Amino acid sequence: MSNSHLSIALDFIVVAKTIKETIKEQAKKYGLGAPEFLVMHRMYEERTIAQRDLTDTDYIAKPFNYVLKKLEEGRFIEHGVDAEDKRVRIVTLTPEGAEAYEKILAEVLKYIGFAVEGAGTEADRQTTSITTQAIARNIKNTFC
Repeated sequence: MSNSHLSIALDFIVVAKTIKETIKEQAKKYGLGAPEFLVMHRMYEERTIAQRDLTDTDYIAKPFNYVLKKLEEGRFIEHGVDAEDKRVRIVTLTPEGAEAYEKILAEVLKYIGFAVEGAGTEADRQTTSITTQAIARNIKNTFC
């Protein structure tokens, strides 16, 4: 690996850390942390998901049941049982949970948008986006 590769990797770390801090700051307004936001992010599209399908979320460092308990106490999610298979526990994002997620996300995207706007021309950003996706895909295929 060359010094330029290392510089790129370090830049990714700085960007990721800054985005994570922004998520934490915005989620804190709702009494949540980044792990809770990330679970809400995973649930947002489907709204109801089997709990076992949530546990494969790689980026949750806290004990997973703690994260779900905190979300449930805040009325951001509800637990239930699958109508077709009573053995399957399901988790549903409540309307309040979806609203909190949308507000947190809007602030995070505003921050990212501000950062991206200052990052050169549209062509520069497209090239960077393609490169970033390729690097992320390569890392995932190699290490995950």
